[in-house]
Amino acid sequence: MTLGTRVLAIPLFFVTVISLIPSVPGAMCEFGVFQAGAPFSWADLGLKLFTIFAFGGWLFFDVINRKLRNSPFLGSLSSGFILLMPLLFIDAGLDIAFFGSLKPLVVPCCMVIYSPTSLFSGCPFCLVTYKMPLLMGVISSFALALALIVWSFLLKRHSSSVGVQEESSSMLTKALKASIALATIGIILLVIQFALGPLGTG
Repeated sequence: MTLGTRVLAIPLFFVTVISLIPSVPGAMCEFGVFQAGAPFSWADLGLKLFTIFAFGGWLFFDVINRKLRNSPFLGSLSSGFILLMPLLFIDAGLDIAFFGSLKPLVVPCCMVIYSPTSLFSGCPFCLVTYKMPLLMGVISSFALALALIVWSFLLKRHSSSVGVQEESSSMLTKALKASIALATIGIILLVIQFALGPLGTG
């Protein structure tokens, strides 16, 4: 449930930010709203992403732990969950600080910050949200694939310390196969998006 609420918080967060674009003079996309709410806005976004990674990793360990004899990670999971809980309160506090501090001040357009000759050929927010929406799926697929690799590496090290490395090896193999599948999905979406081209350009 906790991980589900964190995953749901990301699209709701961006929907809220997008809805506030008309209220910030000079803002053409989410970047303008983030500028108006800085530094709370960037800290809020960063913590939301980290919280998903942290709780996702906890759930990954918990799923493996339930399949192992004697639940060797139970102590670490209990301690980890207690340590992770403050993140939810900090996240809520940053939401209040970000949205509560927003004022209709004039911010520079994202095109002033990101020139057309930059790495992303303009603003990355505009690119993902409006021009190439399939990149949302690409980013999500690669992010989850990378997270599975990191979680698997941490699990392998922790398994060695408690003596269940052989018992958990098959589940680690499945996790790595899942990461390869997710990366493949990301590549397919990327190819499709580049084949279709940016929206509005024909």
